[in-house]
Amino acid sequence: PLYSGSILFRIEGSMNYLNKLCDSGDESENTDTFFSLGFEFLEAARALHETPIVSIKYWVPIFYLAGHAAELLLKSFLVKRGLTVSELKKKGHNLNDLIELSKIRGLSIDLIAIPKLSYLYLDKRFEYRKNNTSSLPDEDLLIEEVYRLFNEINRIDSD
Repeated sequence: PLYSGSILFRIEGSMNYLNKLCDSGDESENTDTFFSLGFEFLEAARALHETPIVSIKYWVPIFYLAGHAAELLLKSFLVKRGLTVSELKKKGHNLNDLIELSKIRGLSIDLIAIPKLSYLYLDKRFEYRKNNTSSLPDEDLLIEEVYRLFNEINRIDSD
C-alpha cells in the first residue's frame, strides 16, 4: 500500500508534537501546532483519497487538504529555523516561496508534486470553483510527497 512502513508511521516518534497543542490564544501559533495540524490535514487528505468512488470523487478537497498540510508542515520547519509567525504571514500561502525558504534553511528533500500544486493552491482554486485548464499533480504522488515532507521534517527536528 501507498502509506505503509517508513512513509506513514515514523509518526510514533512524533507523538510529542501531536500532544503539545497549546490551550491559550497567543501561544497557539507555534512550530508544534503547525506540525500537528499539518499531519491532521494530511491524514484527512489520505482518508478521502482512499474513499471508494461511489457517486463523487473528492479530488478538490483532497488537493486542498494536501496543499494545506504541506503549507503547515513547511511553516513548522521555518518557525523551528527562526522565522517568526509574523514573517510567515507575510509570505502567505505560496508553497513555492515556503519551499525555497525551507531549502535555504536546510530542507534537502526533492519536491515535484507540491510545487506543481502551488499556483492553484495560492489562487484558492480549490476553495472556489473556477474554470481552468491547469494540470494537477498525480494524487498518489502528491500525498506520498507530503508524507515524505512530514517524515523529513520530523527526522530533522529529532536530530
